[in-house]
Amino acid sequence: MLVRPCYSLGCAWSRVALLRTREDLPDGGALGDRRLALKAVAGASYTFDVGNGLTVIGEYHYSGFGLRDVDELAPGGLDARETERFIARMTRGDSQILGRHALGVQFSYPVDDRGAASLLVLASPRDGSGLISPGMHWNVGSSASFRVNTFIPWGAGPEDARPGSEYGATPMSLTAQLSIHF
Repeated sequence: MLVRPCYSLGCAWSRVALLRTREDLPDGGALGDRRLALKAVAGASYTFDVGNGLTVIGEYHYSGFGLRDVDELAPGGLDARETERFIARMTRGDSQILGRHALGVQFSYPVDDRGAASLLVLASPRDGSGLISPGMHWNVGSSASFRVNTFIPWGAGPEDARPGSEYGATPMSLTAQLSIHF
């Protein structure tokens, strides 16, 4: 289900999906069925009349594929088969977040007609960890673009094979991407 009322400068949306899996979910299911996973996204955006236009997007994500508590990944949290299933589910992209809840805010600003700057903040409302990602995007002529982003996490790191937080073990990183369109 998709609900998306849009206005001239702003937009709100929500998506809800109920998915049935082949096997029980490692951390329970939805509506009393261990094989049902609920996924939902709610968000809003608005472009402020500042300079070239500052766009702000905010979203909340809920994933029934995620863990109730990331400590369940520590030894003794999930049994070996459940851990294997959870990792397989993450690898194939069933869950984009480790836990069940995530908040995101993105700011973007067109610097000129060829480039834009952005700032993304992702956070776990459960443990307060998150990451901040400043980035730049440039259109290099009509057939190429270049993007660079850095990811700077915060939150408690792992200790004694036990995750300290959802984003605390995320490495600081820098990515660069050159795209050629033909």
